[in-house]
Amino acid sequence: MDEKELELEIKKLRDQCDAYLVVLPPDNREALAVVDQLKGQLNRLLDKFEVIQNQDNKNPLSPREHQVLSLISKGHPNKEIAFQLSISPKTVQFHIKSLFTKLEVGSRTEAVTAGLKLGIISL
Repeated sequence: MDEKELELEIKKLRDQCDAYLVVLPPDNREALAVVDQLKGQLNRLLDKFEVIQNQDNKNPLSPREHQVLSLISKGHPNKEIAFQLSISPKTVQFHIKSLFTKLEVGSRTEAVTAGLKLGIISL
């Protein structure tokens, strides 16, 4: 399995975790906890994979900043980004500020445009 296939498989698993969170009954706390734990493990695995990938691509963003930018490019608000990445909204704000600084931009739209131009993200 090459890097691209691995990345796609990890993202597919993350999407499946998100889907299970939507369909699980809210009173099934044990199942929700297991899915949250799996999602966290997948996020950490994806972060490690992206660190290696970023070193090759000379991407200025951290793996988490890259995830945040990707979700911004899909139109997600901060609260939704926080939920999807299992982090607090304040942490999302921190990552956005950091990626704005690194990309030398002042808005979400400029950040997405810069990310597209640099090949960091794609739509």
